[in-house]
Amino acid sequence: MILSIALTINVRFIGIYLLPIFIFLFYINKDFKIYLIDLKLLSYCFTLLIFFLFLLTPQLWYDPFSIFDTFIKSLTVRDLDPQILFMGEMISSSNLPSYYLLIWIAISTPLLLVLLALSGFFFISKKIISLKLNDLKYQNDFLIMLLVFLIPLIFAMVLKPNIFNGWRHFYFLYPSIVYFAVYGLNKLSEKKFITKIKEYFLILIFANFVYLFFWSVKNHPYQNVFLNLASKKYIYYFETDYWGLTNVNAIKEILKIDKSDMIKIAGIGDNRIDFSLHMLNLDEIGRLKYIKIGEKKDIDYYISNLNDGNSREYYLNNNFKIIKETKVDGNPINLIMKK
Repeated sequence: MILSIALTINVRFIGIYLLPIFIFLFYINKDFKIYLIDLKLLSYCFTLLIFFLFLLTPQLWYDPFSIFDTFIKSLTVRDLDPQILFMGEMISSSNLPSYYLLIWIAISTPLLLVLLALSGFFFISKKIISLKLNDLKYQNDFLIMLLVFLIPLIFAMVLKPNIFNGWRHFYFLYPSIVYFAVYGLNKLSEKKFITKIKEYFLILIFANFVYLFFWSVKNHPYQNVFLNLASKKYIYYFETDYWGLTNVNAIKEILKIDKSDMIKIAGIGDNRIDFSLHMLNLDEIGRLKYIKIGEKKDIDYYISNLNDGNSREYYLNNNFKIIKETKVDGNPINLIMKK
């Protein structure tokens, strides 16, 4: 357990919240009675945690307190404060609403999983609330999952650290979501109205997995651009291809259709074309000149991954000619254009 906590902190400092959960559950099972031997055991565990964390984190070898400094800066420093497309508006990442994380979890998780997880969360919360304090020790599994899910979520909603592009920094919440969904499925299967249609219910779940599998195969390598069935029509309201993964193939397509010795390309919005250039070979890079959109130079091709709040129709209405487009679920996620 201590090694697992150290590994978690090593990946994301916020993982330190597992330590107070561990201590809380420890004392629940002791009926909150504190003995000297228990304090010695906890001191030993804490010392072991520091040892493992130090062993796993080389930067602590020369600066033991740097991990705390990094964490504090992530909450307070706003040097990186890009404009983020969220719910159809361009918003500063330091000024995102507290429900930003909740919305992204809701729209980018398969709809059936969201519904089952909500039902499981409801059943577990209801069960925990109905228990007396001394009975909580018999529900360790439920408590762990609830606390592991709720503490970082509340932390993000209240303190609003500078996060953006979905919930990639909080993907460690996914096991809890799956746990809630499985528990919700189990509890729902006990209900009379579900029992009568149990076979159809199971077929629906199986069909959902099959759909997701073939969807991922069909949209490879851009299956990361996923919005669930209730949300996909709002694809232009969110930054779906934040890191510009589609840009590499867009650039290669330009090199294929244009045989010029030097091609000037520009990215519309903050679409990470400069990152994509590092994934090209020397011959490909030698034929390209990357121009920032504000520079007064002739540009041969524009690339947009539609993270600026503008749709395909917007560009057509503003005298852009679309040369090639990449689509997911029939919606463009990358445009190669001339003007």
